[in-house]
Amino acid sequence: MIPEKRIIRRIQSGGCAIHCQDCSISQLCIPFTLNEHELDQLDNIIERKKPIQKGQTLFKAGDELKSLYAIRSGTIKSYTITEQGDEQITGFHLAGDLVGFDAIGSGHHPSFAQALETSMVCEIPFETLDDLSGKMPNLRQQMMRLMSGEIKGDQDMILLLSKKNAEERLAAFIYNLSRRFANAASPLVNSA
Repeated sequence: MIPEKRIIRRIQSGGCAIHCQDCSISQLCIPFTLNEHELDQLDNIIERKKPIQKGQTLFKAGDELKSLYAIRSGTIKSYTITEQGDEQITGFHLAGDLVGFDAIGSGHHPSFAQALETSMVCEIPFETLDDLSGKMPNLRQQMMRLMSGEIKGDQDMILLLSKKNAEERLAAFIYNLSRRFANAASPLVNSA
């Protein structure tokens, strides 16, 4: 898209929307491998939300999968409620992460996603994204890469929970979180 069209589109959308081409976390998010034409197509389906305030939920357990959410800033926690009524945290999501993958299989969210601080997200309608990824191999490949990262994160969490003592679990958790914050702050940092 030529710069003039981007400016016109930004003015038409209220002047405050950040588009994929201009987003500082695009190296961490879906647009990473897309060419300009593909990026424009993706950009057209994304709904930019107003800030999500601390304590607000993106979705609740049992909600139908309608969208995935790309976190632009802030922190989102995912959690479930145990049979005893206790909250069980299942993950922390930072800038560049996509939230909602766990609902793709069943079509319903098995967990809650709640803002831990004021956060900005881009809402990506799942059906439209799925259709678009069928037409765009680069987008499909990027979605697979992101899902693979989500699976690896889950495996790391299982490994963390299997550690023998609380000190080892805490140390591993803090190390993992610091690596993720470093990756969110700098798209050039290797996540290996």
